[in-house]
Amino acid sequence: MTATTTNPSALTSSSAATPDPAGTAVTPGPTGTGGAAGTGSVRSSLARARRIGYAVAGLAAIVATVIVAARGDGWAVTAAIVLAIAPDVPLFFGFGPGLGKGQLHPRAVPAYNAAHRLAGPAVVLVLAALTGSLTAGAAGLAWLAHVLVDRAAGYNLRTPDGWQR
Repeated sequence: MTATTTNPSALTSSSAATPDPAGTAVTPGPTGTGGAAGTGSVRSSLARARRIGYAVAGLAAIVATVIVAARGDGWAVTAAIVLAIAPDVPLFFGFGPGLGKGQLHPRAVPAYNAAHRLAGPAVVLVLAALTGSLTAGAAGLAWLAHVLVDRAAGYNLRTPDGWQR
């Protein structure tokens, strides 16, 4: 028999909460369909639609990254590769003993959340537009693609104790 660790922040006050396919907690209500009067299926549908939207936007950002990087010089390609990977660097500081499955060490949460907010790539893209820099444009688009694909895959920001929100 294996022990499992549950994300305490994903559960509601009811002990009967169960995750739906999109990864959100659904509490069976009086009708048994989730929440009060069936809100679980609505919540699940909204979460699924949001993840599909992130996936479509992420794919568009990937295509735009390739186009902009190809129009730029070697630095644009390098910047795109680096910024596609760099947001996950805080994960290397998030490992440690005594953590639950999927939990990130609290010391890495601020850096992880900062790297996975949409504001970072938005600032880089605004600067790229103002300066006309293809290198900054490729970097900002690659960073944006990373964040959007992560959100589409269900990797959201972390709580202060390291769990997925």
